[in-house]
Amino acid sequence: MNLPRIRITVERKFSPSEVFGHEMKQASSGDSIPTCRFLEEGQEFIAENSFKMPDGFCGWAWRDITVRLTKFDLIDDMDWPERDMTYVACGDGVRPVIFRVERLDD
Repeated sequence: MNLPRIRITVERKFSPSEVFGHEMKQASSGDSIPTCRFLEEGQEFIAENSFKMPDGFCGWAWRDITVRLTKFDLIDDMDWPERDMTYVACGDGVRPVIFRVERLDD
């Protein structure tokens, strides 16, 4: 089985204020919890296959989206918003990041 290459684009980052309507504080320091600092909107990554995280990608977000990547490997098409493309959120409930995930045909 040939595994497809995958393009992952950072579509949107949400701040705690956008999620909850107010800022959130870190319990340990009392500092405001910032929007994700690892990724920038519009940033793109190419995964050579669903088993290899791209360089510079967030390990926590990678863990959260690999379930969808596996579906790209095993299922020709699902009920995605567009053929070979879907959106996936990282699991950080305080400052989530939304990714566009696309299967690339080489």
